[in-house]
Amino acid sequence: MSVNLRFLFIYGPCIIAALAGLLFGYDVGIISGAQLFIEQSFHTDNQVLGTIVSMVPLGAFIASIGCGYLSDILGRKKLLIITAVLYIIGSLLCAYANIVSELIIGRFILGLAVGLGSFSAPLYIAEISHHRYRGAAVTLNQLAITLGILLSYAICFIFTPTHQWRYMLGIGMIPAVLLLIGVLLLPQSPRWLVKKGMAHYARNVLQKIYTDIDIDSELENIKKMLDTPKMTLSQMLRSRFMSVIFLGIMVSVLTQAVGINAIIYYAPKIFKLAGFSSNAHAISVTVLVGVVNFVFTIITVCVIDKLGRRKMLLNGVAGICLSLLILTVAFYMGIGSSLWLTWICLFAVLFFIACQALSTGPACWLIPSEIFPIKIRGTGMGISVAFNWLTNVIVAYLFPIILGHYGGMTSFAIFLVIAIIAWISFYKYVPETKDISLETIETNLLSGKSFRHLGR
Repeated sequence: MSVNLRFLFIYGPCIIAALAGLLFGYDVGIISGAQLFIEQSFHTDNQVLGTIVSMVPLGAFIASIGCGYLSDILGRKKLLIITAVLYIIGSLLCAYANIVSELIIGRFILGLAVGLGSFSAPLYIAEISHHRYRGAAVTLNQLAITLGILLSYAICFIFTPTHQWRYMLGIGMIPAVLLLIGVLLLPQSPRWLVKKGMAHYARNVLQKIYTDIDIDSELENIKKMLDTPKMTLSQMLRSRFMSVIFLGIMVSVLTQAVGINAIIYYAPKIFKLAGFSSNAHAISVTVLVGVVNFVFTIITVCVIDKLGRRKMLLNGVAGICLSLLILTVAFYMGIGSSLWLTWICLFAVLFFIACQALSTGPACWLIPSEIFPIKIRGTGMGISVAFNWLTNVIVAYLFPIILGHYGGMTSFAIFLVIAIIAWISFYKYVPETKDISLETIETNLLSGKSFRHLGR
């Protein structure tokens, strides 16, 4: 095989990770700046604005329910192709929307793409990457999400002087087209091919990826893994595994309910209330949110396997509680009337983002992926992801309504109470899984150990 072709098969999944994650972050973050000008164009109230913003997480929630089934039927590659096409259609529909309903439909289509992509891209990457590069490829997906958010904030800042919110939303079509082209150049997942009885095609793919292992042995390992019996949802509901399902749901809900999506989606609106009166000033400081998010995600990647999930989660949520307390008090004191309170608000928001990137950001995906036994891992992760997006929908829809009716003090006080509950719950139930194999965690669970001690 030529050097260029081998480069494609080794680094191609990393490219897919970057583009899929970039689109995820971009379409989640771009609405934060665009909404200021959408409100002016369509004269929307807080309820309509909440609907527009929440359509992406709602679409992702609906897609997450059926993405596992679709992935098994169509294959990871075809699902990624569908994801790219949905991104293109959604971006075009949003950019050319003439009425609010068209914008809502476009955002919903983008949400379907986000939901399908957030499931299929990491799965495809994990199944096709060379084992030497698999960790880097999956990690790149997480970094690319934060880079996409940062890029969306930067695009909002660039187009703020001209109020061109259509360009802000439409530019997402460019990486979507690149994603479509990239996926078409790559093969099907060898794991999916084996599952569908096409082992000879899987062999060809594995031979292009690996030159340093026994292909026959790798095929046998794949077949053995696929032969592991899985439990259906109805079987799980009647089994002792139901408690660990609730643990996964708890982690997914509480990591989202502390308010991260309110800041990601509505940062410029929050900053305008805090005293950055013009759209340009509010969006310019919002770029700092994206920078801090990206930088501290890189730090997290470097230290999470050294410091441990539980320690970072508890310390990070404690920091989130402190930042929410500062925001609550600042709004109580009449933020916006004092310059120093305005800058304290900015610091508190940036501190919140840093703590979130170090704790609840990775925890909402990592902890559920580690605690489920292999028999229920796929279904358990699917349920956790669905509750993750459902919480996202609720926060995205309700936050502007509560902010408009009751103000910043009440809005952030609610998040503060939830964050305190989250810290107590995580302290009591979340195990430390650093340096612990998945098999050990499963053995501890089956032996009846408490959740707190699953990592021992």
